[in-house]
Parts: sequence; C-alpha cells; structure tokens
Amino acid sequence: MGVEIRSLEPSEARLRLENDESLKMLIVNGYDFRPETLEDENDLLAVAMEEYDVGDERARVFFAIEAGIIIGSLVLTRWEDSKNDKRGKPFFQKLRIKSPDIAGRLSEIENPVIDVRGVVVGESHRGKGVGRALFDQAIADLNPGIIGGQTRNPDTVSLRSKFPERRTFFGGREVTWGCSVPNTRVHLPILEAYAHAGGLKLLAGLVHLGAEDFEPSKPDMSNYPPIVRQAFMPLNLMQTQAGRSKTVMAHLLSVRAELFED
Repeated sequence: MGVEIRSLEPSEARLRLENDESLKMLIVNGYDFRPETLEDENDLLAVAMEEYDVGDERARVFFAIEAGIIIGSLVLTRWEDSKNDKRGKPFFQKLRIKSPDIAGRLSEIENPVIDVRGVVVGESHRGKGVGRALFDQAIADLNPGIIGGQTRNPDTVSLRSKFPERRTFFGGREVTWGCSVPNTRVHLPILEAYAHAGGLKLLAGLVHLGAEDFEPSKPDMSNYPPIVRQAFMPLNLMQTQAGRSKTVMAHLLSVRAELFED
C-alpha cells in the first residue's frame, strides 16, 4: 500500500493544517456537515481546525501519508481519573458505582481510556486498509483499556469489530467479529459511564442525539454483516422518529477483553 503512519502532537497538526489545503479538505469532506455550516472559506478552516483543537498533553494525532499527501487522520484524547479531567473524572466516578471490578482493573492500565475525537480517510482511499493502519499504530503505541467514541458510520463499526483481543460494542449490542451472543449487557456499566461523562442522555438506553452541525441520514446497511445490521436497527428507528431535526448517534466502545474477566 505504501502508506506511512506518523504520530504527532495536535499543535503540529494545526500548523500543518494552516499550510495544507488538501488536509483541510480531507477533514471537511470526511464528515457529513450540514451545508449551512460551511458557507465560506473561514468556516472551512474553522471546522477543520476544531479537529485538532486539543492540548498536546492529552491527545495524539496519527496521519496516514502516501506520496507526501495526508490521506487519513486519527485524533485520540486520553481520559484520566483526575479531578482536572472534565471527562475522565465523571467517567470513573460513575464506573466505580456501576462496576467497581471493571473500574479497578481499568485503573491499573497506563492509558485507561482513549476517546476517538475524529477519524477520516480520503474518499478515494476508503476500503483499502488506511483506517485499520491508523488504529493499528495507535493501539501499538498506546494499548488503551477502552477505545471510546460515538458514530453513525457502519464502516467505522465494521472496522473496529475486528480489533484483536478486544470486544467491541455499538450502542446496546456487541459487534465483535465472531460474537455468538450480541445481545449482551456486560458492557452497560461502561456505556452508562461514557454517556454520563459526555453529559448525554441515552434514548431507550442505547442511542443519543448528536451535534446539530451534522446532516441526518440513515446509512444503507445492505452490504454489512448481520451483526452490524442488527446493531444499527435502534439507531435507524430513532433517526426515523427524529426526522431531520436531529442526528442520532451511538457510542462505539472497544474494550480489552480481560476487563470483563471474573
């Protein structure tokens, strides 16, 4: 494939963005923003810059580069059990209530929780292993206990369902490749703690309303495995009920398997 994965700090990514038109368009075109969000050139730069607007001390950026061009970007933020971490503190507080065992095991991991702030791959490079290469390098570097985030993209769910030595959950269902019992509840303490940390209310205990900047849509699920199609049913049902006023999303959690061991 000839793709190099490079790790850098958010400040380096912001500097690169200011001087790289192709990187700006990669970020802007990688998400389904409402057209009115991108009315002029300043809007484009502001939207793209927000992707890397996080402190160097708590985040890492991974670029996929081919022939000197950035074709993929992954931004990860670290949550800590610290009073100064506005997401990590409430997450761990809630998790200790919901599952002291999981919270205890998680606290022993150097990078307990890594949140996916954003991941995009250029349209012409999708389906070629770029996203997997980005995550593989991030996992090799950080080996987090939990890789969290939220999405409504079935490609992202399908990709993360195949992470080795991890169990992956989308909303209320397990989507781990080869899973025989997808309708599990083992991850619910983590899901509830994650939603609590983001100040989100889970609808039907599974999905939530996303940012209003994104264009609402229901993805075509016909080419995805049954376990992924079934996991998207609550999201698509809720999107139908919400219409075009809100975008419905669900949390995507990839958890090291040993965190669930008795």
